[in-house]
Amino acid sequence: MDTELNALYNDIPVAWVILMAGLICVLFAVLFIFSRPRLKHYSLTSKPNLFSAKQQHFLSSLRLSVAGKYMVYGKTYLKDIVISSGPSDKVNSFMEEINDLSVDFVITQKDGTSLLAAIDLTGDKKEPARSEKLKAAVLKKVGIPLMRFKACDNYSTTNMSLVIEDRLETQGKKQSMEQKVA
Repeated sequence: MDTELNALYNDIPVAWVILMAGLICVLFAVLFIFSRPRLKHYSLTSKPNLFSAKQQHFLSSLRLSVAGKYMVYGKTYLKDIVISSGPSDKVNSFMEEINDLSVDFVITQKDGTSLLAAIDLTGDKKEPARSEKLKAAVLKKVGIPLMRFKACDNYSTTNMSLVIEDRLETQGKKQSMEQKVA
């Protein structure tokens, strides 16, 4: 058997093996280069604004209403808020389901460490879509209140501040009660 392999090896020059290996590498490189999406095929421009006009107006009012007490961040995905544990196939499936869900704004402690609340602006929808219900359920389960404000052209920073403070205070009392019971 060894003599047959030696005979076969002697029949194929090493240079041909190296040449074939090189050609295969070049073929894979060419396939890789041409299989990538080409940016020149797409018309790309940057958005003029990160937020819509109503979102920007709300954000300005929100920042004034919580000035000095809290920080406000925009466009936050649930996958950046939630940590899930359990059987890996179920966790992966769940995380895929919430992967694209986001809230318009979040309120954190002044130093940006603790997430205190999530805020969404709502339109004229009567019934929230399935994804909105899922978002609310996930945030409720992890103890983060979801506040919804109707998108409009004018906001009272005083009223907004009172609503936010009341909701955060209510949430704080609820969590304090749950900790005492547990």
